[in-house]
Amino acid sequence: IEQFMGFTPGSSESAFGFVNTEVAGVYELIYQGISDPSGNQATAISRWVEVFDKTKPEVTIYGANPLFVDVNNSTTLFRDPGAFGFDDLDGAIEWESGKITVSIHSYDENGTKSPTNSTIDEIVAVAKTTKSLNKTFEMVYSLTDLAGNVGTATRQIVLINSPFDLPVIVDNAPDQKEMIVDVRDPTDPN
Repeated sequence: IEQFMGFTPGSSESAFGFVNTEVAGVYELIYQGISDPSGNQATAISRWVEVFDKTKPEVTIYGANPLFVDVNNSTTLFRDPGAFGFDDLDGAIEWESGKITVSIHSYDENGTKSPTNSTIDEIVAVAKTTKSLNKTFEMVYSLTDLAGNVGTATRQIVLINSPFDLPVIVDNAPDQKEMIVDVRDPTDPN
């Protein structure tokens, strides 16, 4: 701190305590054992230093976005590719750390988003039993740093259950504007 504040050298021998500028928190420095040229001892004083962290962590998802999953096209269970995070003070946070949480929202046929308490494994298990499914979910990956700042990233998961009884257009952005599709009859010469 002495160098950072531009103080002349010498007072550091009388300062006790430590400020870690890499970790948000409140730190105490105690100044004691300081005397003037006549030998008069100064009263010890404390200085409180607070290190702030107001920057949200960055969260980046692994894999595709949107992610299309045909629940009948695989013999294995769906595996979330996950995400990783980086915080300016906490550093890198990997998916395996368990510090990144996931919440899931579903979209209805009108594109309205609502939260669900089901896990993605429960959702896929139900999807396997649904005929001609075409359903979009949003997974929100959240990371809270030690200072309480929250960073998020989202992934859309489109679950389909093939084969479809009728032709279906899979809309990977149900919360966006209406999709217009021009369908032509291949036997029509015009």
